[in-house]
Amino acid sequence: MFKLVISDTIVVPVEGEIYADGKKVPISFDLLCKRSTADEIKEAFKPADSDDEDAKPGDVDLKAIMRDLITDWRHVMDGDGKPLDFSEEAREALLNFPGVAALAVNSYLLHFGAKGKEKNSKR
Repeated sequence: MFKLVISDTIVVPVEGEIYADGKKVPISFDLLCKRSTADEIKEAFKPADSDDEDAKPGDVDLKAIMRDLITDWRHVMDGDGKPLDFSEEAREALLNFPGVAALAVNSYLLHFGAKGKEKNSKR
């Protein structure tokens, strides 16, 4: 049975690796994001206008996409390992870390919509 009741928000688990001091360091945190429709996602991924002097034709601003979607987070820590409160400034710092915006977008796309049944599902 499928009931068409959709929450306005989703939890997006983000997992990956970053390089720090020449070593791979695992990262894992949750982003709380606005749920988008398929049409909104399509619009967000339209290539940049050639009028934007910083963008090359075909570029997509991944930081801007996530900036519009992220409303909060869990398990994001500061340099001392303490939970970091969500703020616009902290969100910008996270998205400015190389590769994190792309990792967040990929995770969002994996979690924002319907998924097929797992191979070993009982149903």
